[in-house]
Amino acid sequence: MKKFLWILLGLLLLVSCNTAIRQHVMQARLANLDSLLSHVPRVVLDSLEQMDVSECPGEVQSYYNLLLTIARDKSYVDFTDDSIISLAAEWYRNGKDPEKLARSLIYLGIVRYGLNPIDTLPYVHLREAEQVIKTHAIENQTLQVLLYGYLGDINLRNRNYPESEVCYEKGLEAGKKAGNYRNYVLAYINLFYAKIYVGKTEEAENIVLQINAMDSIPDELIPSVKKVNAFFYQTGPTFKEAIIHSVNDSLKGMYDTDKPGVLFNISQFYMKLNRLFIDEENFTVTPTGTCTPFGKKMFVTVNGKILQCEKIDHSFALGSISEESVLLDLDSVVHKYNSYLEKMEAQCKLCKRKKSCTQCLYFIPGIDKNKAPVCPGYTGDAAFKYYAVSCMDYLKDHPYLYAKIMKEAIME
Repeated sequence: MKKFLWILLGLLLLVSCNTAIRQHVMQARLANLDSLLSHVPRVVLDSLEQMDVSECPGEVQSYYNLLLTIARDKSYVDFTDDSIISLAAEWYRNGKDPEKLARSLIYLGIVRYGLNPIDTLPYVHLREAEQVIKTHAIENQTLQVLLYGYLGDINLRNRNYPESEVCYEKGLEAGKKAGNYRNYVLAYINLFYAKIYVGKTEEAENIVLQINAMDSIPDELIPSVKKVNAFFYQTGPTFKEAIIHSVNDSLKGMYDTDKPGVLFNISQFYMKLNRLFIDEENFTVTPTGTCTPFGKKMFVTVNGKILQCEKIDHSFALGSISEESVLLDLDSVVHKYNSYLEKMEAQCKLCKRKKSCTQCLYFIPGIDKNKAPVCPGYTGDAAFKYYAVSCMDYLKDHPYLYAKIMKEAIME
């Protein structure tokens, strides 16, 4: 009996040793994959997805969940929920590894920010991570670049420009110390926008000059640098190049992996395109109720036609988009839009309601075919007099509306 007990004890010790060895081996393997994350995230992701840690202790599972989240983020994989990284963050909150806690909180914020950019939770998690870093004096500069980059983005989106400036400044400093050139350039780009929004134009110009003086720019940041120059110097050709780069990036797969970011950047480029349609030194205003192309919105049909909005006829397509390319001739767009304005210029000058015009050019019969189309909203002297008298008579019969206008309406 005593011999049997000794054998049983030996077997238990052997199992225990084997378990400890497996745990150590798994931890070492995860640590090795961790070191490769920044260089080959897709390879790391493939390796992690082939591993089974269901029988491993909490420490190994949490590390695995953290690395799996980071690998998916760096491989541009869409997140559908935050369950995996939430488990990791919760485990590290009760653990003794503050750096992994900070990493898990940052990525919990990143994942939730991707799931819902207007949610307040991402900001809370990122601020918690910042406090952990400060409390434990964690000198991981790469982690701080990531932290302050996202904090800056969230503050910028929420129009808290002074705070976004502070965050981007911290991110730039961390980027310097980390020695990561790409992150350093990106931090400069982010800081430029913060400076612009807080009205520090001279500092923003200095950033533009420093960026342009850099020996080399990472390929993936070239469109962003062109956008910075376009934004600051308001130059049409630069906008064209930036748009082409942005659209091409979307066709190379970025649209699928970062749809909100791609759409936001393209919309910002298009909004700035208004300046391409104006000769700022010699231009006359023809007031109509027509939106400038890409000034407010853009509509793409199921057949790939690019329209100014969803209300107008498809014959007024500005271009087209397909799986292979985007066809958008900006010169042609400008020519057509200006030609419609020129046709109506004489009528618009004489119209008595031109200051409050709501007539869209695209709804004027024959605007694209007739040399002298007639505006259905044109108001001459007699018609305007009748209109004005009618308005005054109505206000006379409804004095409470007159009082409301005089007391509440704001005229600028």
